Amino acid sequence: MCLDLAASMCGSTVNKSEAIRVAGVNKKVYTNGLKAFESMLDLQGDVSIKEMGVQFGCTGAVTLAEECLQSYIKEYNNKSCAEMDFGTSLFQAASLCAACRQLKIKVDRVKLKEVCSVKHKTFDRLVTELEKHAEKIQGAKKVVKQKRSKTLLDEIERQIEGMYIFI
Repeated sequence: MCLDLAASMCGSTVNKSEAIRVAGVNKKVYTNGLKAFESMLDLQGDVSIKEMGVQFGCTGAVTLAEECLQSYIKEYNNKSCAEMDFGTSLFQAASLCAACRQLKIKVDRVKLKEVCSVKHKTFDRLVTELEKHAEKIQGAKKVVKQKRSKTLLDEIERQIEGMYIFI
């Protein structure tokens, strides 16, 4: 894992399957260990919600995810005085997942969980909390659609249809 981190810092690559075999662990343990080392050494790259949206093919949920996370941050700051780093991949991925659920966009939750490498319960609990904020935001955005007024083009089409009836 250390060799993998050193290689990535130097811009080189390591054969992951070979590194996993040499480490003597399965892929999940290796990935979680690698993420833990990155976190301890503060080497992990911050991934934005927009980047995750592009990566997972759900760019339509990005704006809602960002609004949802901002709402959650406001509520959290009102409740607690403790400092929390909301820029981590956990909060980014969870808010994107909550937004996708709210908008009924399919996204691979397993891969989203892998990005932040946390336990399923932790991720699911945070997604549930963020879904509440997404519902509030979506509820506020829902507006009754008004019937559009007739335009000149609509009136011309109506006249033309009326002409065909008499012919």
